[in-house]
Amino acid sequence: MANIDVLQYDSLIGTYETVKEVQLKGIDFYKAAVTPVEGDIAKWDEETITRQADAKLKSRGAPSGSKNTLNIRERASNLVYFNESFLATGDDLNNLRQSGSNVKDNAGKSYLSKNLLALKNMERRTRERLLFSCLTGILAYTLNDIAVTVDMGTAGANKPTAGTSWATATTDIVSDLTAWKAVVEEASGRVLTQAWINDTVAGYLLKNDSITAWLGGSSLAERILKTGQIGMIAGINFTQYDGAYLDGTTKKFVPDDKVFFTPPADEGWLAYQEGTVTIVEDGEMIVVPTPGMWNVTKTDPVGEKVLVKSCFLPVLVAPDSIIYADVTP
Repeated sequence: MANIDVLQYDSLIGTYETVKEVQLKGIDFYKAAVTPVEGDIAKWDEETITRQADAKLKSRGAPSGSKNTLNIRERASNLVYFNESFLATGDDLNNLRQSGSNVKDNAGKSYLSKNLLALKNMERRTRERLLFSCLTGILAYTLNDIAVTVDMGTAGANKPTAGTSWATATTDIVSDLTAWKAVVEEASGRVLTQAWINDTVAGYLLKNDSITAWLGGSSLAERILKTGQIGMIAGINFTQYDGAYLDGTTKKFVPDDKVFFTPPADEGWLAYQEGTVTIVEDGEMIVVPTPGMWNVTKTDPVGEKVLVKSCFLPVLVAPDSIIYADVTP
């Protein structure tokens, strides 16, 4: 069993990396920096800007001024684990590859690919869910049936509620957008450029008098139906995202009546912490980065247990760079 080519570690890694993964808008859009972590404790520096009066102009030869405009606070939290597996039984493998022959290796790789695809997509959906949870300012998840929250340090001003419901056709939505952009620019020095909504809020925009007049009436509805892209409103690109995951019930990554606003993905306000796990191979303990794939021989039923394991955490390095808004008070 141990000599089956498709179950060797290098082959598992190669198969896993070539499996076509599900497309998820959040983690595909926010390709932030990855910080490798030894073990499973996330540590990061939280940055906040201290606003001070403009520096006084100096004449030639005058000494420089001294300003401390950035506060740094060290943060730490446990990484979360994804740990799932499937069992490739001896009978299954025997039908894929006859003993002593490599003739059916391609069938074996196809079998592995299908199972690894399911686990890889499950892991990516977990990452997607935690990303959007992080963007609320409070990262929330369930660990061994116990609710866990990690406060990202986002100020209350960055979690506003609209003065008038966006569900009302006459609401001045642009005024809300302008005000919330100012909150982020003042607190972090960054500019909001991206908004995430689901079909509920998209419906509000479609029915809003000022928005539909600005973006072109019926052409707005056509654009949403074709691309999911609503367009630029007050300098912010709105994207409709109705992706969902199962957690007892079906839940959307972007909740109803809420909007996520962020700066561009590459401005250093978001980071991913990636930990390591320890595996035992041939009696030796090996530390490997995650996500990791390996197999363990089982005797009852006879087969190979193939595991996918990772530990990770998305974190807000500059927590006042985002807005998480409730638009239906």
